[in-house]
Amino acid sequence: MIGRWAFALVLFAVSFPRVALADSEAAARKHATRANKLAAQNKCRSAVSEFNRAYETLKDPILLFNRAECQRKLGNAEEALKDYEQFLSDMPTAPNRAGVEAHIASLRAALQNRPSSSAPAQPAPTPDVGAKPEKKVEPAPRAQKWD
Repeated sequence: MIGRWAFALVLFAVSFPRVALADSEAAARKHATRANKLAAQNKCRSAVSEFNRAYETLKDPILLFNRAECQRKLGNAEEALKDYEQFLSDMPTAPNRAGVEAHIASLRAALQNRPSSSAPAQPAPTPDVGAKPEKKVEPAPRAQKWD
């Protein structure tokens, strides 16, 4: 009797990770589907979140490419660049490689031309407290015709 229970317990323990993995993969695929729909609707901020959740489990390079596209559209050049580069690393024979390389070059150029965040910011001009307020000049009234 104990032998049967032990066998059932071992069988459950061995099969449980597979079931859990299948469930998490199914959930990740739902996140990927949702992400693609959101991206198609130009809702990239929400799509990125869904791509993140899908990629955690699936590790599919196509998710990286799609997330990079959204990051680029959102103006997140550094994040887009990382995703594009990882996509090409994971999928070196990608059929869209030339286009991805063009995006990478464009993003690198944009990042190089961006002002350095370490440069001191120019202080905003301070108003002269003792100065008299400027006199507002009103436009002259229009001449009216009298019949």
